[in-house]
Amino acid sequence: MDFSKLDLAKFVGAASAPVALIISTSIFLSNLTAKYIPAFSRLRSMTEEIRNDPEHPDRVHSLTEQIDLYKVRIKWLLRAVFYLALAILCFINTVAFTSISMFYPKEAIYMIVTIGSMFAGLALLALAVVIEMWENHLANGALASELGKGTPNLQQ
Repeated sequence: MDFSKLDLAKFVGAASAPVALIISTSIFLSNLTAKYIPAFSRLRSMTEEIRNDPEHPDRVHSLTEQIDLYKVRIKWLLRAVFYLALAILCFINTVAFTSISMFYPKEAIYMIVTIGSMFAGLALLALAVVIEMWENHLANGALASELGKGTPNLQQ
């Protein structure tokens, strides 16, 4: 291996885009985690309220409705977190195979894996964004239920 022909500037440039995607995806992951923690805490407090005060049927109905909505929201948040974690792995793989392809520029398989990893990571990131948008939509139902307006039509 002749390292004298390695273009460091080209390598750094090629690796910088996936590194930026790793950073931005990690920030998005942190934001989803920040949404998950209060949602789970709220779910826990509502289930505790039902256990401690089952005597008020109107409140129990409202709490049951809200609990169901929060369980669905948390499920979607966890899915988005999972897909973001996979996206980060794909972007890390992209950086790794970018590095390898710099050492073996004539081996097409490394370039193919690099491109595949990048596009897979972008697709997973897009999927997580769509899931988070859906979870935001579901938050409207939790708000309506809390205000006593019933669950809105989720077809809107």
